[in-house]
Amino acid sequence: MAIIGEWLRRLGYLFRRRAIDDELRREMEAHRALMDEPRAFGNTLRLREEARDAWGWTWLDDFVQDTRFALRTLRRTPGFTLTAVVTLALGIGANIGMFSLVNGLLLRPLYERPDEVVAVSSRSTAPAGEVRGVSYPNYLDLQKGTTDIFVALAAYSTVFVGVDVGDGPRRTMASHVTADFFRVFGGPLAWTVIGAFTFLAGYFFYTDVTFYVLFGGGNLPMGLWRYVFMHDRLVALLVLPLVTMRLVAEERKGGTLELLWSLPVRDREVLAGKLLAAVVVYSVMLVGSAIGPAVLWVLHPYSVAPLAAGYLGLLLLGTSFIACGLAASCIGETPVVSAMLTYGVLAFLWFVSSNEGAFGERVGWLVVGLSLFDRFYGFAQGVIDLRDVVFFLALIALFLFLALRGLGARAWRGVV
Repeated sequence: MAIIGEWLRRLGYLFRRRAIDDELRREMEAHRALMDEPRAFGNTLRLREEARDAWGWTWLDDFVQDTRFALRTLRRTPGFTLTAVVTLALGIGANIGMFSLVNGLLLRPLYERPDEVVAVSSRSTAPAGEVRGVSYPNYLDLQKGTTDIFVALAAYSTVFVGVDVGDGPRRTMASHVTADFFRVFGGPLAWTVIGAFTFLAGYFFYTDVTFYVLFGGGNLPMGLWRYVFMHDRLVALLVLPLVTMRLVAEERKGGTLELLWSLPVRDREVLAGKLLAAVVVYSVMLVGSAIGPAVLWVLHPYSVAPLAAGYLGLLLLGTSFIACGLAASCIGETPVVSAMLTYGVLAFLWFVSSNEGAFGERVGWLVVGLSLFDRFYGFAQGVIDLRDVVFFLALIALFLFLALRGLGARAWRGVV
């Protein structure tokens, strides 16, 4: 009960604070007037502060005062208020975007609401009652008569066919599917990744332009584009391993890798197709990130040559990331393992040149030469060095070779 009484007393002080402070002040002044030596009474301001600490909560008083001061400051400086609000909004939006990306790629299933996806089949009237497929006329009847039960209904039929691509006929598997087959399992995964990349690139572009206007001076390549492309490099490092982690590992996880091997295509053709698909998605991301520079060019025309050099560097750097992720996806057992392996390799290639002195003079120059991001630095400043272009192409070829060896090794070992 004593604790409850203490809380009630302190809460009562909060609502009657001014009256109590005025009463205390008048009482102190009356006591000082009655004393022969008023100085002996002490510092009245300090005594009043000690009384407030005893009657109320100091932390709550400080919080209220700080809040009032912050509100007065924001009201008097609208420019600073707008900048602070926009910065907080972009920061919160960036965090939400990254969580949505990770949630869509790592935490959520491959397609929406997997617990609602069901398979429809027929059963034989024989005593064994074996499960059979549904004929196409029955499928059409089901599609018309179950619109209030199923959101979408699709059919497929898997058969063996003979295919000849120039090396003689080969027996492989093929599936006939209805037009709405992909609508059942489809999802906006690629658009989520592209949207997250575009949002993050736009956020960094806004902050870099703000920094350039305040401190950059008049040199666009050194004062603006260098920071823009360095930040875009970081966004690519965060996003692309999430794009590549499912290229082969998801085929293995879903049990479709054997079906892929039965097709009349070589391993290198499969890897080339997956690499090309990922590069196309990445190119769409780069086009989205160019919205900010395009708006800036409309408002203030500038030379596009340094910008083109930077985007060429981003394309080569991102393709290297994709090739590395493809190799990791051929080795990793699951998409998550593939993503972590890709992050590990890219992080090593990022930080390997940060402490080249530890390797000595004989090896240090080689370590610096193998750094992906040191090679990209020239592109970020608008300089295209043929040696850097050859380095990236060679690195892409190396990762593709490792991916091909990894996929081939799993094939001859019988590991799927």
